[in-house]
Amino acid sequence: MPLLLFGGNMLEYRLYCVDGVGSISMAEWIHAPDDADAIRQAYELKRGALKCEVWLGKRLVATLDGSALSA
Repeated sequence: MPLLLFGGNMLEYRLYCVDGVGSISMAEWIHAPDDADAIRQAYELKRGALKCEVWLGKRLVATLDGSALSA
C-alpha cells in the first residue's frame, strides 16, 4: 500500500474520536512525518475525548483511550 504524502515528507493521518454513545464526534487530518508524531499530535488535539483512533490510510496506527486523553 502506498503511503499518503502531504507535501514534502509529511504523511496524512486521520484522527477519529467517539462520544459516549459510540458515534464519531469529530474527525480531523493530522500531517506528520511518522506514526510517533501523529500520535503525539492526537494527544494534544483531543484531551478529554472518550476514545480516539489514528489511521494512516487503511492501517490503524493507534487507539487512544479516555484515561490517557484526560491526563
